[in-house]
Amino acid sequence: MLAKMRKPAILFLIILTLLAFPAASKAALYVDPTGDGGAGGPGQGVTYIDIVSISVFFDTINFYVTMTFDAATPIAAPSAVLANSIYGVIEFDLDQNPLTGGPPFQDGGFRAAIGHAASGLGVEGTIDLFSEAGTPGFVDITYLGAFAGSVPITYTATSLSVTFARSLFAGAGVVDFAAIVGDVIGPTDAAPATFGTSSSTDTPEPSTLGMFGLAGSLILCRIWRRR
Repeated sequence: MLAKMRKPAILFLIILTLLAFPAASKAALYVDPTGDGGAGGPGQGVTYIDIVSISVFFDTINFYVTMTFDAATPIAAPSAVLANSIYGVIEFDLDQNPLTGGPPFQDGGFRAAIGHAASGLGVEGTIDLFSEAGTPGFVDITYLGAFAGSVPITYTATSLSVTFARSLFAGAGVVDFAAIVGDVIGPTDAAPATFGTSSSTDTPEPSTLGMFGLAGSLILCRIWRRR
């Protein structure tokens, strides 16, 4: 059939096929040592939520963020209100410059409480894992300290995954990232201890970002602060 088609028609079909798929994407995978968790709050048990890995992957359209956890320390959504419900933040330094952006939530004494060094990030973007407690199945994304959107999150006993538009981070292409997680009492593990990096040469046009209050997320984050 292709032999009977004119070259312009064939080229047109090839172009349509290429446009149907995102441009080449890049990813970063940080593998965290198991057994490096600890009690970051009073009254925590001897089994701590323990990070195994963090993956940050993106293409021309979306960010894809996945965290995995030790099967010996299974997790549940905050909205499940269980002893192993997972709380915390994943923070992003979108320009890889610790002198820009805001101070990391996780460096506010929480990493030190579990024996981890400060992340040293200059934070421009955040996935707020606390926020799922108030909006089951969704977490808040913040950009430059302001609410940027609420996006779906999925949980299994050993993982959580979030996909969101790169436009929520103003089309960022090169990022450093770090996370801290724990139960409702306090943090139990953080990763990476050093920067993880993922990059992409493609930067789509950023969208206009909504500006909303963060009172709900701040209240949930203070759960740890009061402990």
